[in-house]
This record gives sequence, structure tokens and C-alpha cells, in this order.
Amino acid sequence: MCERFSLLDLPLQKDDVGQITKLPDVHRDPFDRMLICQTVMQGLTLVTPDPLIHQSPVLVVW
Repeated sequence: MCERFSLLDLPLQKDDVGQITKLPDVHRDPFDRMLICQTVMQGLTLVTPDPLIHQSPVLVVW
């Protein structure tokens, strides 16, 4: 499926992880918090219907 949609892996960088303490305490799921940090640090847009992620300082579609 990744090839079909031209998707690439995006490794988690330690600079991404370092931002986790700067996030508002809205979302408690550690994996989702890492996704938020990675999205912010890499200047990306996150695709998710999760209403808690929509309250975070990240660009979201869906």
C-alpha cells in the first residue's frame, strides 16, 4: 500500500521527542503525543479524526 500512495517512512528524531514536554496536557496517549511532536517539528500535517489531537498545536486534516 505504501508504494501505491508513494508513502515514505519518517523516523522519529530525538529533536522531535524533546518537544513532548512543551505540549499542552490535552492528549494523554504517549504514541499520539509523539506523532504530534513529529508533525510539528517536521512541518507536516497529521491526518486523523481524533478530536483530542485537533486540540493540539498541529495542522490536522479530517
